[in-house]
Amino acid sequence: MPYGRKDVLYLTTPIRPPRLSSRTGEEALSIAMENKIKIDDLLSRFQQAGKDILFINDVSMYLQAGNARELLQWIQKTPTVIANGYYGHKLGTGALSKRESAEMEILIASFPYHVKMPGLSLDDILNIRSPGGSEHRNSVGGL
Repeated sequence: MPYGRKDVLYLTTPIRPPRLSSRTGEEALSIAMENKIKIDDLLSRFQQAGKDILFINDVSMYLQAGNARELLQWIQKTPTVIANGYYGHKLGTGALSKRESAEMEILIASFPYHVKMPGLSLDDILNIRSPGGSEHRNSVGGL
């Protein structure tokens, strides 16, 4: 419970980024499946708690091995769902990325409201210069 709020249910679990922590497509899919199983457990615990507002950070992690219809079954009875997720093409074009993108399109179409945020690429972020001309590389994870 963050901030000592007893009415807030905060659920989290360690998730590994499949594309960034694997050497092969097969290994990435295996990691994605491990993540999905962990997320299914969180969704089950959320359902049991009977809360009426759900925030999901990076729903695309679920879609790398799960599917939008399955996720919608989990969340369909929740009156308010706010979710964000990756919907781009910079992390690869392999099977996992294609699946994630296709499932994200289904999920987006299922929500009555959605916002596509314009964003900077990681290269753009890492090359942002301060007004004095120095780069901000050390402020982004020590890069």
